[in-house]
Amino acid sequence: MVVRLVNTGMILGSHAVRGHASCALTRKGRNALLHAWEQRMQTEITHPVFGYQCTWRRLIEVQARLFAQWIEGEIDDWPDLKLR
Repeated sequence: MVVRLVNTGMILGSHAVRGHASCALTRKGRNALLHAWEQRMQTEITHPVFGYQCTWRRLIEVQARLFAQWIEGEIDDWPDLKLR
């Protein structure tokens, strides 16, 4: 996502403030990043394990719940997520 933002010019060098040993985004840069993040989270994809349509936000939630169930011993295997 970050590479896409840079390549499309949504994040520019002027959106970064450099300090002594750090770098931070300006308010405009943070807004662009958060806007792109929200767009991505609302994008629908097919869940690679279960095969149904869901948003990225829902996919992360499902994976977190499955991981918790695996940690608690409620399920034997945690279906890992391979997107590419």
